[in-house]
Amino acid sequence: MGKLILDSNSDNFKVFSNHLESKIYLDGIIWRSVAQYYQTQKFESFQKRKEIIFSKNALEAEKIGTEKYIEPKGFWKKLKQAKNNPKFKENWKELRYSVLKKGIKAKILQNYSTRKTLFETKNKILLAKVESTFWGYEKNGENNLGKIFMEIRSELTQNGPFDEMKNKMLPPWIKYPNIPGFSLFWKMGEGEHYNLTFTFWYHGLSPENQCKYKNEYPPLKNDSWIYVYDKK
Repeated sequence: MGKLILDSNSDNFKVFSNHLESKIYLDGIIWRSVAQYYQTQKFESFQKRKEIIFSKNALEAEKIGTEKYIEPKGFWKKLKQAKNNPKFKENWKELRYSVLKKGIKAKILQNYSTRKTLFETKNKILLAKVESTFWGYEKNGENNLGKIFMEIRSELTQNGPFDEMKNKMLPPWIKYPNIPGFSLFWKMGEGEHYNLTFTFWYHGLSPENQCKYKNEYPPLKNDSWIYVYDKK
């Protein structure tokens, strides 16, 4: 079976880093990295989540999300501090594994290079080299980050080689044939969600399948859909 050490500082496994700037669309929001998504989920506070969403990069998002909570003295100070620097969700320790797995799975499904690298590990045991003994394997760690990657790899290949075209999406102009590309429908609600889901699904395909798909569904001319296959 063999073992592989996942070290984000290694060129071979850099794509597995949760800090890597790699856009994903999840829960109706475009995230610049898995780390940014993960840090927002620690809080119920809208203000705190907003601060992380608008952070400059993954490292800043992590810094904001892991700032130590200092319990202030006095009723009014506590009230003010609770708003500006809220505590983590009470059940965060129980949620963190599933939250990170959700973010990583979205990244793998929406990014071909990450998915390809994961499948190239075949059935090897993946050991995550990170400082945390909860996420990493060193110092008798639990290796939960490695377990997440192995679980996702198993789930995606349990019925044989992963078929990225199995749940093929229709392009927006075929899914909604009566709504032109310049309509405000695509800027809000159902239309925006479908358009973004489609965009991230398409750009998560292999280059070969992107080419095949584009030939099968050429973009409409004289419409804003002519740009639909450009970079996300």
